[in-house]
Amino acid sequence: MIDTNPFDRVDRPKKNKFHGENYSEDELKALLELTRSDPIYPAILLAGGLGLRQSEALGVRWPRIDWEQNTVLLDTKIV
Repeated sequence: MIDTNPFDRVDRPKKNKFHGENYSEDELKALLELTRSDPIYPAILLAGGLGLRQSEALGVRWPRIDWEQNTVLLDTKIV
């Protein structure tokens, strides 16, 4: 049994702050053109067009899309 916790003498690593960047309009158009035949194209189009975060885009589910009203309910996040 040891008297002290050895981790009390260790400095915790600093958390890196995330600095996100947005695509420019031209970059987004190029990305959409390159991925047009890809199965994830609808997700890229939705995320790029609405400015969704990754967790929001991954949380979109088919039952949450209302085709008659042309709406998407973004109430689920995948973390």
